[in-house]
Amino acid sequence: MTEKIWQFQPEIPPKIAQNMGNYPLIVAQLLYNRGIKTKKEAEIFFNGDYRGNLNNPYLLKDLKKAVVRIKQAKEKQETIGIFGDYDADGVTATALLKEGFSKLGFKKIIPYLPDRVKEGYGMNLKALGYLKKQGVNLIISVDCGVSNNEEIDWLKKQGIDTIVIDHHHPPDKLPKAIAIINPKQKDCPYPFKELTGVGLAFKFIQALIFNQIKDKKKQEQIEKWLLDLVAIGTIADCAPLTNENRILVKYGLIVLQKTKRIGLQKLFKISGTNPSEINTNTVGFRIAPRINAAGRMDHANHSLNLILTHDKREADQIAQLLEAKNQSRQNLTNQIFAEIKENLLKTDLKQKLIFTSKKDWPEGIVGLVAGKISEEFHRPTIIIQEKETEATGSGRSIESFNIIKAITQCEKYLSHFGGHKQAAGFSLPRKNLAQFKKAIEKIANEKITAQDLQPTIKIDGKITFPELTIEFAKLLEQFNPFGEANPKPNLLSENLIVRQFNCLGADGNHLKLYLEQPDAHKPGQRYFSAIGFGMVEKCKELNIGDKINLVFNLGINQWNEQEELQLEIVDLKKV
Repeated sequence: MTEKIWQFQPEIPPKIAQNMGNYPLIVAQLLYNRGIKTKKEAEIFFNGDYRGNLNNPYLLKDLKKAVVRIKQAKEKQETIGIFGDYDADGVTATALLKEGFSKLGFKKIIPYLPDRVKEGYGMNLKALGYLKKQGVNLIISVDCGVSNNEEIDWLKKQGIDTIVIDHHHPPDKLPKAIAIINPKQKDCPYPFKELTGVGLAFKFIQALIFNQIKDKKKQEQIEKWLLDLVAIGTIADCAPLTNENRILVKYGLIVLQKTKRIGLQKLFKISGTNPSEINTNTVGFRIAPRINAAGRMDHANHSLNLILTHDKREADQIAQLLEAKNQSRQNLTNQIFAEIKENLLKTDLKQKLIFTSKKDWPEGIVGLVAGKISEEFHRPTIIIQEKETEATGSGRSIESFNIIKAITQCEKYLSHFGGHKQAAGFSLPRKNLAQFKKAIEKIANEKITAQDLQPTIKIDGKITFPELTIEFAKLLEQFNPFGEANPKPNLLSENLIVRQFNCLGADGNHLKLYLEQPDAHKPGQRYFSAIGFGMVEKCKELNIGDKINLVFNLGINQWNEQEELQLEIVDLKKV
């Protein structure tokens, strides 16, 4: 829609570049762009050690209290309930706790995932009543619970203790649980604040392993085979892949390639994923959406059972079910997205926040649609499903607008809410809908500037064609795993001449360019091809002989045992 503004990252100061070591200047610049300013930080970034660079789990506030209470539960053979969330982070966290406890000798574990439509996000009294009837003495909430004051108070009155493991933004008034494990608490000394629900669940199990198993080899065996779940949940939740998350995901992807879980093996097969080629991209766009599809279109128990099952036939049946649910999810998402987009294009789109609601939009889809609309129109977006007396919504935002902070300012209109800076969910009485809309639009109008609404592309560095080599591309590959806060580097090459272009793909949706940089001053290759996926519209703007500036990601394409450079177009502009 709007032309994107190209924004160079701040140039690395010479002194910092000098202190970074013997990296090429452009690599030092890329590290600086990711917040890395010393040689030691650079070495940890590239060669982060699983044992040496992970934080001690006991730095988490209340973790010691939680371990003491869990040991009591084991000694007394109490029944433990695990109350999770229905998204991929919550499902993997629940599965990790269930499996971790089982390997540590706990006998009575009951996992519980709520129904998104019937129960909504977080703990609810009906579900807790069910767990009470099952004889549960201790409940561990994971990826939820930090805002469930009323429910945890009720559990306390029933004589049931609660441990909260949650990474969401904590409210001012915290629940009266035995322990709250959340690094975002103001007085939590844990140095890394961005672990996901599954990341925190892993740290908790890790602490229990240290406490209960003295054999280091056995410790490592249990830990290692849980890392595949940590990788899936962390990537799926779009957590920043920096610091500890980067190390957990890096090693988790290695374990995921060799996973022993037959359910995940079936999911790889049905999604066309080669285990040896699994990376953040395949997890984020193939594996995680299928795990999420269960909670969005049916019940998250299907995904939990897929992860935990040891039965090949059951694994095959659930994988096929998830594939069907994911297809339905894609079709419905595209249908609602097209409907909203068509309506928005009929307006002059003066509003700074997009707010829309309807009765027949499924609750499990509105967050995905909000994300697509926000990306398309570069505005914070709230999409709501209206019910008879209640309304349930999801918000997605742009970088400059903290949507959970805005929603928190409107909490007097809401029943429940939670989320992150750029993604949030909530419910409210339908009668409050108009007041909520007015309040949050007022906040958006005050906080968002016209410049905030212009989409930008952050450029990591400038490079000439002769500098594009296999050796340089392999240096860039060391920045893997790519993801949130560590995106693929955006490189800029200027004054390129279009020698040829055409459209590729079954529907002709992809742009292929053949480019020359005649005025490059270094010896080396001056001709490259570049591919722009879904960029067929650019064909209408180009002519042979045009001079352009190109922003691209650089990769290596393996074909017939040959390596060749691949330039993937991010954006281009005529000079």
